[in-house]
Amino acid sequence: MKIRNGFVSNSSSSSFVVAIKKDDVCPHCGRGDPSILKAIEEKANYGGETELDGVGLDAVLEYADEISSYGDYHDDEADRIREKAVTYGNDWELAVFSVSYHDEFINQMIEEMKSAGTIEFLDKEG
Repeated sequence: MKIRNGFVSNSSSSSFVVAIKKDDVCPHCGRGDPSILKAIEEKANYGGETELDGVGLDAVLEYADEISSYGDYHDDEADRIREKAVTYGNDWELAVFSVSYHDEFINQMIEEMKSAGTIEFLDKEG
């Protein structure tokens, strides 16, 4: 996970804390929709601002602890993230990632997932 000492105001990416609806796979061939997390991992291998910071409840709780360390102002936001994170069951995967504003493919995937209701934001919408 990326550790930041403060918020970056001139960053060229957005950070997301999300719950992603797990894909239904075809019982016959095992194929499903493309995974946004796999796409982010592949983009991260080439460098740049798109990066998968962590997957799972522990990664989200670590992110909440990190922003809580920024001071009292961020404690409420961290508490909201923690409260939301524990409400998602086995049908959802929790993740923390950053996406470059210039990464049209991943940003389009996020928009399509928002429209389909397969991604929910625990922190903020980018």
